[in-house]
Amino acid sequence: IIARVNIAWGISDKAFYMFGDAVIGNVVGMFGLMPMLVLTSKLVPKGLEATTYALLAGFQNFGGVVSSQIGVYATQAAGIKTKEPCDFENLNMLVLVCHCLLPLIAIPLTFVLIPNKRMTDKLIDDEGREIEEDQDDS
Repeated sequence: IIARVNIAWGISDKAFYMFGDAVIGNVVGMFGLMPMLVLTSKLVPKGLEATTYALLAGFQNFGGVVSSQIGVYATQAAGIKTKEPCDFENLNMLVLVCHCLLPLIAIPLTFVLIPNKRMTDKLIDDEGREIEEDQDDS
């Protein structure tokens, strides 16, 4: 929408927005959230699932608020002005950095933060202790 490529393709701004970030982005985000919730349910001691889910929801809401505030700061730092006289000259670069490049930081973190186990493996016992790999073989 920023570069108006959709108009060259014959797609209106409204359709491009609705089937882009507004609808499809949220659906893809929910599908991305599901494996995290399944993994978290396996990492939580029995009886604390609801508490952990509430904490996750709280952290997700907090992250949304923080990201909004950082977005306001990044917009100001990029020199983008939304009041007369408007200036969107650096908007393409801001979207490239914040929407495309910064999320790539999560890729190396997945190798550090996610355990090297199958989704069907039990990761902790009922007391909350980690199950060692050699215990599964016996």
